[in-house]
Amino acid sequence: MGVDFLTVPIGLFGQIVASHVLIGIEHDTRRLHLLGMTPHPDGAFMQQVAREATTFDGALADRTMVILDNDSLFTKAFRGTITDADCEIIRTAIMAPNMIAHAERVIQSIKTECLDHFVFLNETMLYRALSEYLAHYNTERPHQGLEQRTVSNWPYHGNKGDIVVDERLGGLLKSARRLAA
Repeated sequence: MGVDFLTVPIGLFGQIVASHVLIGIEHDTRRLHLLGMTPHPDGAFMQQVAREATTFDGALADRTMVILDNDSLFTKAFRGTITDADCEIIRTAIMAPNMIAHAERVIQSIKTECLDHFVFLNETMLYRALSEYLAHYNTERPHQGLEQRTVSNWPYHGNKGDIVVDERLGGLLKSARRLAA
């Protein structure tokens, strides 16, 4: 799993705060995970994220390795919590974003397909937009790396009925499917 941060400005009229969002992507399945978000990513926050991600139903529960860049936010305690859960940590070289290319590319997709279209006034708005995008990405959006299949099993495969367009975030994210005949 590749893990990286994206930063999103929140606020309006001079009261802008950067919210740091930690995203994880499973390289084999392309499933996205929202690991955490905060305006102040300190060591305690990062260690809590690592604890939650390594629980029995967390994003890293069945993963054997995690790829991280050399961001100072990935503290020793954060890395220790992950390695204590039998998950190997692979650090990228300094100034080498291509070593964590899947995470970098999905962050670009999140920004261009979703976040760049909104002005977020608070973290609740940001969380809702990210949740909707992740649901769309993981269940409805076809992926080139998966031969135009969705990450989750598509329950409408083989249907021959009318075409229906599902919308998320006020029509920003759309997916089409056929109804059962």
